[in-house]
Formats: sequence, structure tokens, C-alpha cells
Amino acid sequence: MVKYFFVFLIIFHIISCRLFVLNFLFSIFMTLLTKTLLHTTDAYIKRLQKGGIETIEDLIGHYPRTYKDKSDVLEFFSYVNIQEPNTLMVKIESITTERTKNNKELSKAILCDK
Repeated sequence: MVKYFFVFLIIFHIISCRLFVLNFLFSIFMTLLTKTLLHTTDAYIKRLQKGGIETIEDLIGHYPRTYKDKSDVLEFFSYVNIQEPNTLMVKIESITTERTKNNKELSKAILCDK
């Protein structure tokens, strides 16, 4: 009889620990997004709320309206179709930065394909 009591206590302890963890996770997911939590501005928090994202659960469960598959990577510039977006695998040979007449920064890069 005592043996069954200890088994019951162990099972009860495991269940109560799991319930505590689940309750803790639920309280985290239901936490409202704040400026200090996301390290951002109030304006960005307002834009998220306008989009229907108010809690951490909403933020994790949010999927973009459109998804662009970028897994089709091209290896040569000659494969590029100008009519549609492309993803290229290139090597950066050099980068230079210079100032224009209007005091804007202009960066130039030389790219090489395979």
C-alpha cells in the first residue's frame, strides 16, 4: 500500500510540474508587447497593434501575407531573368564607398559569379 502511495506522489509531482511549466509558458505567451521587451519605439509597437499583433503569442504565430521562395539560387549572371526577381550566389571582390556632390554616400561593389 505504501509503495502505491509513493508512486502516486511521484506521478502527482510530475503532473503538477508540467502544469506549472504550461501555466508559466501560457503567461509568457499572453504577455503584452512593450517597448522595453522588444527594445523598440512606441511608434513600432502601435504599428504592430494596428496589424493585430498585441501579445507574444500573436508575434510568434504571425505568418506573412505573402511568401517569396528564395531557395532557387542562381549561380551565373547569364541565368538571370530580368522580368522576375532572382536570387544569386556571388562573391564580393571589392567594395568602395565615396561621397557624391550632394554629400550622399555611394557604395560600389564588384561581384563575381562562379
